[in-house]
Amino acid sequence: MRRILSTIFGLVSILNATTHHAPGDYLTIQTAVRNAEIGDTVVVKEGVYSENMQWSTDRDIQILVFANLHVSATGDDSNTGLSYLVPLRTIQYATSIIEADSQNPHSIYVRNGLYSPSTNGESFPLELPDYVSIIGESKENVIIDAENQNTVFLMEDNEQNSINNISITGGIALLTDTVFPNTGGGIHCTRSNLILENVLLYENSAYNGGALYFYQSSAWIKNITIVNNSADNYGGAIRSLGSNFTIESVLMTDNTAYRGAAINFFNTDCILSSTTITENVADITGGGIFLIHKSKMNLINSIVWGNIPDEIKTSNDGFSDTLAIDYSNILPGDIIISEGDLFTWGTGNILANPQFRDPINEDFELSVGSPCVDAGIALFVLADDTLVNLAQDDYSGLAPDMGGFETMY
Repeated sequence: MRRILSTIFGLVSILNATTHHAPGDYLTIQTAVRNAEIGDTVVVKEGVYSENMQWSTDRDIQILVFANLHVSATGDDSNTGLSYLVPLRTIQYATSIIEADSQNPHSIYVRNGLYSPSTNGESFPLELPDYVSIIGESKENVIIDAENQNTVFLMEDNEQNSINNISITGGIALLTDTVFPNTGGGIHCTRSNLILENVLLYENSAYNGGALYFYQSSAWIKNITIVNNSADNYGGAIRSLGSNFTIESVLMTDNTAYRGAAINFFNTDCILSSTTITENVADITGGGIFLIHKSKMNLINSIVWGNIPDEIKTSNDGFSDTLAIDYSNILPGDIIISEGDLFTWGTGNILANPQFRDPINEDFELSVGSPCVDAGIALFVLADDTLVNLAQDDYSGLAPDMGGFETMY
């Protein structure tokens, strides 16, 4: 839920505040804005408006837009943002005026460009309202850079957010008024639901959860890359407490932390499939994955390889963790299971160098002849729960590959 931003007007203005609807009270947005007084609210519904106008910027009028909005780094926050021809300038302003609900979800469309304090005047963190999505024009060219001023995205008590087709960088967790402060440099998500797809997270940092931090949340994470993020304590790439995850087709590499360089889960359930976790470094333990306090993970069709000092570690805190591995490539000698934890070395696993194409240059696709090619499974059911269900056109060859990248051979 977006934090409530309030402006204190004079007592007379508050008592006489009026809401103006367009359409409804007025045929045009411009007429509604022109008739609004200090302290009034102008509510704009979704529709086609054949008018050339700008929001008023010299009066304290609250604008609420029940429609999709468009943002460009070369736009203007006095524009309406109602089409790509009249885009707003900052994502921050777009999030402050857009409204949505479960029956009418809306999106903020972001054009290619660099969005940062020094370029377009962006400010952070960006707080998404309920049922609002961020959709970038392209992952590589929509770059949201907090320039180490704060967390990039903040979601608290939110319903149904999604972030798509962008790059997130330069986030540093300086939040002090959250349940757990200084957590989540790239994204901080508390008691919320998030879909994260086609996103690149790099060079973000925090005390816990360098790139991503989740608390009592649910998330579906697909087709993302998490590289070169850091945490002083737990979870260089992801730190989660009391949450539920589905992670699919993800690369995590070059992340660092004290414990759990790529992933640290505390009392978290996760289905992790078609993912590559490699070359992450922890100071103490859990170079790839560190599970704590009743966490449960099913690892399928994945590669966990070359993480330091170990691939997977479960804690010995007296609360049983559960780990099951199937159709994956990982050396069992680099899995450290504490006493009392439940570990299942399932079917279809292999113990061989995955033969990445060019790991020195961070190309972790599979080479021709890799033992991971066609070594996965398209349909995996465990105790009547379908954990993997891939259609034939989701992969090439006889079976899916292991890891985050499907080859064409």
